Amino acid sequence: MNRSAWKEPTVRDELDTWYGRFEAMGFQGSRQEFEDWLYEKGELVMEGRKSLLKPFNFYFQNFGTWQSWRMFVAPHTYPAVLHIEIRENGEWRKIYVERSDEFTWKRREFENDRFRSAIFRLSWPGYRKTYQQFGEWAAKEVGEEFPEATEVRLTFERGRTLSAKDLRDGKKQVRKLDKYLTKKVSR
Repeated sequence: MNRSAWKEPTVRDELDTWYGRFEAMGFQGSRQEFEDWLYEKGELVMEGRKSLLKPFNFYFQNFGTWQSWRMFVAPHTYPAVLHIEIRENGEWRKIYVERSDEFTWKRREFENDRFRSAIFRLSWPGYRKTYQQFGEWAAKEVGEEFPEATEVRLTFERGRTLSAKDLRDGKKQVRKLDKYLTKKVSR
C-alpha cells in the first residue's frame, strides 16, 4: 500500500497485467483511474484484514509471531544487484558485486539470508533513508579496511529476468546501472 513502490518496474508490469484483465472484463477508465480505484479497494481490504487480526494481536505481540510483510505478493521480475566501488588515487575500483566470485568484499555478511533481505529493500523507493544510512555505514567500513580510499559508491544494476524460453534460446539479460550513491570515506 505504498504508492511510491508502484513506480518500480516489477510493480508496473504487474499493474499492466491487471489493468488489461480488468479492461477485458469491461472496466472503462484510464490507467490512472484504475490505479486510484485499486488503491481505494486495497485500503478497504487492509482495514478488513486489520479488523480480522485484531483478536489475535495479543498472541502475535506476546509470542513474537507477528509477520509485518506479505509473502509471495508477486515475482520480482527486475531484481537489483548491488555493486560497491571505492575511489583510490583518483580511480574507481569494484570491491563487491552481489553473487560475484571476483568482487567479494564483505560477501559473508552481505549474502547472509537476513542481510540479503535488507539489501533487497534498499533498491526500492520507500527505503531512501535506509539506503543513505547503509552508504554511511559502508563508507565507515571502507575507511577502516582501505587506507587509500577516499570515496565509496553504491550502485544497483537491474534488468528484467529472462523467461525460461529466452534462457533456452541463449538470450542475454540486458541490465542497466541506476540508483547511484556516493559517500566520502570516514575514518
